[in-house]
Amino acid sequence: MHPRHAIRLLVGSTCGLSLIGLVYIASAASYWSSIHYPDQVPFYLKQLLYLVIGISVFLWMQRQRIPVAIIPFLYIIGLVGLLTVWIPGLGVVRNGARGWIALAGIHFQPAELAKLSTLLFVAKLVAEKRSLLMQLAVVGIPGTLFMLQPDFGSTFLLLAGFGCLLYVGGISFKLLGVAAIVGGVSFAALILSAPYRLQRITAFLDPWKDPLGTGFQAIQSLLAIGPAGWMGWGFSESRQKLLYLPEPQNDFIFALIVEESGFFLGLLICILYGVWGYSGFFLASTLRPSFYGYAIVSLVSVLLIQAFVNLGVVTGVLPVTGVTLPFISYGGTSLVICWILTAMIIALYGSGKEAEEWKK
Repeated sequence: MHPRHAIRLLVGSTCGLSLIGLVYIASAASYWSSIHYPDQVPFYLKQLLYLVIGISVFLWMQRQRIPVAIIPFLYIIGLVGLLTVWIPGLGVVRNGARGWIALAGIHFQPAELAKLSTLLFVAKLVAEKRSLLMQLAVVGIPGTLFMLQPDFGSTFLLLAGFGCLLYVGGISFKLLGVAAIVGGVSFAALILSAPYRLQRITAFLDPWKDPLGTGFQAIQSLLAIGPAGWMGWGFSESRQKLLYLPEPQNDFIFALIVEESGFFLGLLICILYGVWGYSGFFLASTLRPSFYGYAIVSLVSVLLIQAFVNLGVVTGVLPVTGVTLPFISYGGTSLVICWILTAMIIALYGSGKEAEEWKK
């Protein structure tokens, strides 16, 4: 496959996933917004605005070249963003987590940008063969700030993306095992340190033990998916969006999509993620081992892992983590960042090819 075709598949799958999200947000949020936000702009119009912003940034950014020298500065900007959520009057608490900042009525989640900048910085360290200790320190600082919010989902995604980088960077299996053990122990400690995280694990093992509490979302999601069949109940005919599945336009939107349009559309969404991931990994494979190839692998991996985790939660395979479905779930920050991530993959590929030509 020619790289030009891979880029077209990458952009095409990005557009397809975003359009599916926009259409089904209009259905998922229709009843919820009419009850809880009757006087506000409809959710799908807000999502459409952010989609236009995301596409605009994408069109500009994909043509840019990303010099390695700016990566540490992006990392610092990401850390500063994570610290701003603690500034009174600027930081906003949502659902018990202090992970948002509000500027001129616009809410933004700094963790989304911090994840990308951290992975880019680690890709630079991996390409330069820096020590594992230094890489752990670079990941540990934003990871700690994530948990202070607390943002369990972002912490997991950051660690998962870091693990993929270590693997493709050629780290020895011995050191990779040590890093996995340290990460696993730390992760277990984080779960045990907060009762609500442990409750999510127990709810995953037996959601019917507390059907009106910790197991409620998981049960309602399965009740949406189970009877759907291949074609579903029909667009906008969801039963679970009638205040059974809380905020269906967010983390559990895939359940509503399957409920209304069946397993056929659910399978198509999985195929689109597969096409997106294959195209990104293909572009990385055409580059020699370098910062640019490692950076593309890290960005592709973290988005695919996020999609896998969300689909696993919605189908009852994984415990509830609060991770959104990329391109599809409602959320301006998430959508714009996903489009930026796609643009960065293309820009990194172009930068990598230019760097290889310059070396010749």
